Amino acid sequence: MTVSGMRVTIRVLWGEMSGLIARIACSGVLILMGMAVALSGCGVSGAPEPPSLTVAAAASLYSAFTEIGREFQEETGIAVTIAFGAIGQLTQQIENGAPFDVFASANE
Repeated sequence: MTVSGMRVTIRVLWGEMSGLIARIACSGVLILMGMAVALSGCGVSGAPEPPSLTVAAAASLYSAFTEIGREFQEETGIAVTIAFGAIGQLTQQIENGAPFDVFASANE
């Protein structure tokens, strides 16, 4: 996401967090990113685009992120699109300009 001309990338590191703590941390990241998406349209003329959030996440996060993304979308009305895959491939896509708002990596 670009906010005031600056590209924002957030990396969620899971390490030894328990499932519940990891879910809470992820929810916090998505809420903050949702706020950033909402605020990024401030001061822009013309018809605003509906807010959306695009997430790149490790395949191992599929269950947690699918549930969190669905709940986030229901609570905020912000559309969430999640691309799951190998971190190496997602990293290459980001380095080549893929328009992800959130990047979530995981260690098992």
